[in-house]
Amino acid sequence: MSKRSRREKRNEEEARKRKAEAKAKAADATSDAGADAASEAEAQAKDSNPSDGQRAAHVSGKQAIRRVAARSRLAGAFRRTFTETDEDRAHEEEFDPPRPFIEHFIDLRDCIFRCVLSWVVAMLVVAPFAPKIIALLQRPLLNSGLQEQGVAVQGLEVGVGFSLFMTTMLWGGTILALPALLYFIFRFVFPGLRRHERNLVCFTLGSGVFLFLGGIWLCFGFTLKLALTALMAINEWMNVPVTILQAEAYIAFVLKILLAFGLAFQFPLVLLAMGWLGIVSSESLRKRRGMAIIGIFTVAMFLTPPDPLSQIIMAVPMCLLYELTVFLVRLREMVMNDPAAV
Repeated sequence: MSKRSRREKRNEEEARKRKAEAKAKAADATSDAGADAASEAEAQAKDSNPSDGQRAAHVSGKQAIRRVAARSRLAGAFRRTFTETDEDRAHEEEFDPPRPFIEHFIDLRDCIFRCVLSWVVAMLVVAPFAPKIIALLQRPLLNSGLQEQGVAVQGLEVGVGFSLFMTTMLWGGTILALPALLYFIFRFVFPGLRRHERNLVCFTLGSGVFLFLGGIWLCFGFTLKLALTALMAINEWMNVPVTILQAEAYIAFVLKILLAFGLAFQFPLVLLAMGWLGIVSSESLRKRRGMAIIGIFTVAMFLTPPDPLSQIIMAVPMCLLYELTVFLVRLREMVMNDPAAV
């Protein structure tokens, strides 16, 4: 092969190498441009699509705004219901215009007459059901299983039936007439109260009735049965078994325990009223929680029969009601101090 042909061939190979290098450089440039474009697009996507943390922060912010708005509405409703407003002060004389003393005395006389009449009518209504009420009060003895062991309620005097009849009629008539009695009493008292005071009285009265009935239900459904069983066990342990219960003593025992439970459950209302009047604060109630629990168990020890279980049945709900009272007093302080309330 001649020198010229070899030279031409070498020139052609070098030209092909240069073309291949040029193509490789072009491909690298294209790939770099694509990577830059892809990273830019990814950045734009990140900007347009917020992360999970940003979305969570946004949602939590909305929830916080809703909570603040709900708290403000609650504060406003509480203030309008249980505090005196400027409108109340402006129309104070319209609710209770000044009247002579004799008119107040006449209203008091009418109130007393209506209360006595309602009480008498309620006693007459209860009278025919006295035997069924006495049988109902003996149900805890039946549920405890003591009647199957020979324990029975019997009268030991000639006039025991009449005495039980009068006791049942008086207690039953008082309970039945209680709504009417409260209505006439507050009808006499309400004109002298402001609107927020009337609302507070109605709330306290409704809560008191609910707690009183709750205490009676707890006592009648659980405590009496356990107390009777425990007392009979103590009698046998002391070698003085009792098979006959005097009717008057048994009914008086049952009524006293029921009344004790009903009144004990009014204790949280006293604390709640003191908290709303500003006499005590939620902080002071929290600091004295230990003393309150000891006091509750001490009161329960005196109000219940001498067995630990009855004491616990009374004391535990009262401790829970104490905690509820602390929460309500704290809620009242929070909503009353909320400047956003309207």
